[in-house]
Amino acid sequence: PEIVPWGLGIGIVCMIVPVFLFNAGLKNIETGKAAILVALEPVVGVLIGMLVWHESRSPLKLLGIAMVILSIILVSGDS
Repeated sequence: PEIVPWGLGIGIVCMIVPVFLFNAGLKNIETGKAAILVALEPVVGVLIGMLVWHESRSPLKLLGIAMVILSIILVSGDS
């Protein structure tokens, strides 16, 4: 009833608009840089969760972040 418009609004503002803007931004950069940005997206999400919402900082989570960043550095060093 009352909550349906709110749910739709949140869905549009939080899901559809950011994806549209992200894809529009990717059209303006090189393919290799776009791949790096896409690979960094989960890392940024986890870091925001840790810093803003005080999510746990487990060693496994930090290792995963380090592995993703190291992989990006290794792959981007080849080109």
